[in-house]
Amino acid sequence: KPIMMKAHEHLALLATENLCKGKTVTTSHPWQGDWAPQLAVDGVVGLNSYWSCAISPSSITVDLGGLTRITALRVVNYWDGGRFYQYTAEISTDGNVWQTVADMSTNTDPATESGALHTFEPSDARFVRVTMLKNSANPGMHIVELEAFSSIPGKE
Repeated sequence: KPIMMKAHEHLALLATENLCKGKTVTTSHPWQGDWAPQLAVDGVVGLNSYWSCAISPSSITVDLGGLTRITALRVVNYWDGGRFYQYTAEISTDGNVWQTVADMSTNTDPATESGALHTFEPSDARFVRVTMLKNSANPGMHIVELEAFSSIPGKE
């Protein structure tokens, strides 16, 4: 992509509030070492700040703290130029009934620093869950940053 296009996309993301940032997060399995789930919602998109779990499938769930209107999720997995991840993303109002908003279970595109942006019809949700299914490089499941938005980045 031309550098100005990438810069514009990045600025659009910065201008949109990440509703997951700093929220309570839980996981289905223990994390590896110091790579705690809170690192996936710390607002840092960098290869030294991510959640890691050695078990597949494994999920990470963010509690937004109350019903919130969302229309997009961005999942940034660990990127190194070659590996790809497979996962599903869901939202829920109560933590019991889930709606799939992104199905990347057959993805083979390599992970990138900009992550994958998933848009859907505006929906109320309290919980956001990503279930990691596969990492093509090793058994580790990694999310650098998980973001939820009330408007589509770059479209507001």
